Amino acid sequence: MATIDELRQEPHWSYSALNTYLNICQAQFMYRYVDQAEVERTSVCFPFGKAFHSALTAQAWECMMGGSLTRDEIVGQFEEAFKIEAEATPNLIYKEGENFDTVIALATKMLDAALANWTDYYTVKGVAQAFRIDVPGLDKPLIGEFDLIVQ
Repeated sequence: MATIDELRQEPHWSYSALNTYLNICQAQFMYRYVDQAEVERTSVCFPFGKAFHSALTAQAWECMMGGSLTRDEIVGQFEEAFKIEAEATPNLIYKEGENFDTVIALATKMLDAALANWTDYYTVKGVAQAFRIDVPGLDKPLIGEFDLIVQ
């Protein structure tokens, strides 16, 4: 099966695009997906979410292989991913009183909670499984990714 990055190379619909058009704002859909307008500013929430997802994906992969990340490893995974995402995000803005270090501190607390409540040590059967579905009435397939598949 193809990876999500491979599937993105072909014309497709994503949940984000369809949700933006149907439930959020059709003008936003036009600017973002049709015109591909430059982003005026991007909240730190977006790179934070991507980095948090990356850290938990690494934990899931480790569990699928029979192990588990330590606190330092998962926080390091987040920090590395967040640095990359933050540097690649145009017009990134932090909330008042926030900066790179405060975001890392918040992520550390959240990752502590995630590890303390993680129960899928032996049941992970798949991580980051891409899918492609032909939807009747749409001219392009819907693609996406299952974050975690457990038994």
